[in-house]
Amino acid sequence: MEFQEITVLQLKELLANDEPLQLLDVREPAEYRLGFIKKALNIPLQMLSSEHGRLSRQVPVVVYCHHGQASTLAVDYLTRTHGFDNLYLLAGGLHAWATEVDQGVLWY
Repeated sequence: MEFQEITVLQLKELLANDEPLQLLDVREPAEYRLGFIKKALNIPLQMLSSEHGRLSRQVPVVVYCHHGQASTLAVDYLTRTHGFDNLYLLAGGLHAWATEVDQGVLWY
């Protein structure tokens, strides 16, 4: 199954224009505390089954993790199991965001 992707530069532009969207960080809380994109909601991958209700189905959701593996699993799960159709993978994850957009975000 193919998923829609968004680049970090596209996300930066959307955020600058105050476009309605949700940011979902599916990393573990310890990783999230190291660095994250502002306004991101942290729901670890393992918690999506019980916490997916915190996401609006009416607003696009940009899902990210460190590099993209966990976020791909999250998008697949939310699409197949809960019928979400407004999900976007952040290409390169937080690592790309920290190296290309916001060097103030700690990357590891």
